[in-house]
This record gives sequence, structure tokens and C-alpha cells, in this order.
Amino acid sequence: MSKIGKFPKRLKPISKFPSLTDMPNFMKIEDIYKDLTKLTMSLYAPFDYILPNRRKYYEELYDTKIKDNVYLRQSNRENSLKILMRVNLLKRLESSVHSFRLTLNRFIMQIENTISKIENFQNIELSVDLEEEDFIIGDKIKIDLKDVNIYEWLSDLKFDLGIAKKIYNEFIKITPDKDLKLITLKEVISNKILNPLNPNNKKILIFSAFADTADYLYRNLKNFNKSLGVESAKIVDSNSNETTLGIYKDFNEILAHFSPRSKEVKVDKEIDVLVATDCISEGQNLQDCDFLVNYDIHWNPVRIIQRFGRIDRIGSQNAQIQMLNFWPQLSLDEYINLKSRVEGKMHIVDATATGENNVLTNESSDLVFRKKQLQKLQTEVIDLEDVDSTISITDLGLNDFRMDLLNFIKTCSIEDSSTGLHTVILAEK
Repeated sequence: MSKIGKFPKRLKPISKFPSLTDMPNFMKIEDIYKDLTKLTMSLYAPFDYILPNRRKYYEELYDTKIKDNVYLRQSNRENSLKILMRVNLLKRLESSVHSFRLTLNRFIMQIENTISKIENFQNIELSVDLEEEDFIIGDKIKIDLKDVNIYEWLSDLKFDLGIAKKIYNEFIKITPDKDLKLITLKEVISNKILNPLNPNNKKILIFSAFADTADYLYRNLKNFNKSLGVESAKIVDSNSNETTLGIYKDFNEILAHFSPRSKEVKVDKEIDVLVATDCISEGQNLQDCDFLVNYDIHWNPVRIIQRFGRIDRIGSQNAQIQMLNFWPQLSLDEYINLKSRVEGKMHIVDATATGENNVLTNESSDLVFRKKQLQKLQTEVIDLEDVDSTISITDLGLNDFRMDLLNFIKTCSIEDSSTGLHTVILAEK
């Protein structure tokens, strides 16, 4: 056992609560959350506006029959999508001003395009020459605007557009030099490099759930890090990775330069600051590093454990390791309450039923265990046995699904491939 070594000592997590910006008269975070609760998210639920006399036609067209008298209802699918999209807005806000701004801008453009289509439908006099496709809403789920209460839908779309533009116009004011979260991260990096946790160890691993947040951080940190005498890199997928070393941008090549001892390779120059998404949160030994930053807190605590597991490994040469978490500038009670209001019902409704059935968990128990887990994250590094197994809609998202799918393909593709001749080589003589 002495030859294998031991686990490093886990220091108490550090929590940072930076404001969005210090610009005078900027919207308070509480007001932003409250405005997000007001969004109808009608863009994602055209089914809600189908005229009563046409509703049965579309239900027969798009509701999916599972078994006798049991259907997967399109209206319930859309209501769940509204929740997920509101959750995504919130997660993007908690990640970075840059990510939130991008999502808001896309949201605004989609609403404006839909409004434009509806208003064109209102203004154009129908004729035999009119192409019916010009006034069909949706791609897979196609709804004719003639069958929609366009006045009610238009009103809700314009309501959401007003809120989204109001918030967006505030956020475009936050340039990197006014972004207090980014400024705080620079202070953390500078302090760590100038005052190493372990002798001569300058390495920092920074995680974000979103690739565009990682892009934003790398873009605004690489020159700053250079001024401190360290090299940087970004890993988000197989095609968009970057380094300041000028090396090949291969995933494994970058990780080898970040953690050469654990990878058992020799390199001429090392990377000390690595910004990454959860594409490296599983299966990688990066124990050369002793300092991990969660730039955004994943609401699934398993992800946080997986992230920390990259540096919390037996046989580490580091005597101690540190995790630092960024949180919204709110008390935990405020955060939980505002979050629950933004997300509405924090569970997936049974899409085969009335829309009120909860197939995974109930809202009150979800809030209780989330609060308990978040409290633990602020004071200690939690283990898997500390994690409640209840599933919440906040744990489910396209980004997580994409990462899980990629990991599955990596680990299972060879085992599940059919037997046969796949590679041809010269036979030994």
C-alpha cells in the first residue's frame, strides 16, 4: 500500500459569490430571476393556441398511441419543453454573462421570426397563388396558422419579447472588464500561481458546463495567464480545442501536456491552466493538478464529484487539493426559492396523462434535498454516497445527454461492434 501511495488531503471548499457587475443601476439578480418567472415561453408551445374546433385533428395527427387508451400527448411534451427551456436560461445565467447573452439573443431572434410570420399571415390577403407552406409553423410538428388563435399567441410572444429585450439590453453592457465573475477568477488564478498550494505547483483545472463559457474564459484568460508566466489550454470537444503552446490540438495531447506525470509522458513545456467542459469529467487521471474551479455549479452533484475525481486520486504527489466553487450572489434560501419559481414545477409531468402527474419526484422533496446537497457543497467535498438518488428535471438537459452519449460511444462501441474483418495488415513471414 505504501508503494501505491494515498489520497491527498481534501481542503474545505472555497466559495465565491461575485456580483454580475459593479456598474451603477444595473439590474439586481433578484429582478432578473423574477422577470424570468414571468416568461410564458409560448414560443415552444404552439399547441396551446390551436383553435378548439381544430384541436382534435392535430391531437390525432401528433399524439402518439402507446397502448389502448394511453397516448403520449403533444401538448404535454410542449409543456415539458417550456420548463426545460426556462431551466436552460437559468443555467446559462448562472454559467456566464456571455452564455446567457448568447441564449437570450437566440431566443429573441426566434420570437421575432415567429412574430414576423404571424404578422405576414395577418397582412397578406389570401389568394389562389399563396403558397400554403408560407404559413406553416414548425418543422416536425407542423401547424397551419389558419388553425391557431394568432391574436392570443401574438400577445404572449410580444410579452416575452419585451422581457427578453429588456434583460438583453442590460447584459450587452457587461464587457469582460466589467464582468465581476471573470475578474474574480483572474484574482483566483493569480493568487494560486503566486502562492502555490503545493510546492511549485501552478496547475489549475477550470470546469464549465457549457462550451461557449469555456470559449469565453479561454479567450479572456490566455493573455492574462501568459503575463503570469503560464501556458493555457481549452478542451470542449474533438474539433474546437486550443492551446497557447502551438501544439497539435488533440484531446489526449493537450491532457498529456497538462498532467504529464500522471500520463507518464515527457514534454518540453507544460500547460498550467486548463479550461474544460464535462467532456473530461470522467475517466481522466489529471492528478498533477491540485486546484479545481467550478465556474458554474452543476445541479446534478454527481457531476461535481466526477469533476473533482480528476484530481482526487490515490497516489497523488500533492499533499493537499482544493476545490473552489462560484455561486450566484444570493443566500441559499433566496437561491432555492427564486430557482424554483423560475423553473415552475421542477419535475417531468406524465405526458400520457392530464399533465399534472409527477412520474419522477414531488416538488417539495426535490427542493429539500437540493438545498441539503447545495449546503454540503459549500462546506465539504461530497462523495457519491452523500447524493440523493431522486431525479429532477433540472438534472436532465441536452448538454448532459450529449456528454453521456459521447462517453457511451467511446466505452461501448468496440464491445458492441459485430465480429468480422475490420483491419487488414501484412502477415508476418
